[in-house]
Amino acid sequence: PNTAVFHYIKCLIEKSYNFPRRIITVMTQYILKFMHYGEELPVIWHQFILSFCKQYGNSIDEMSKS
Repeated sequence: PNTAVFHYIKCLIEKSYNFPRRIITVMTQYILKFMHYGEELPVIWHQFILSFCKQYGNSIDEMSKS
């Protein structure tokens, strides 16, 4: 995986932009793509996941209920 992409997305997330549901869905799918990744993922990937969950965790819950 390209760590620059993780860093860039993490920076966008931490700016607290109010992304539309479609963008949150795409980011969620991007994260899920790495669930069965065979190699160890870099620390920035885990930081990206943490930032995403802190910022949009409630949005994901609301989307899954509807």
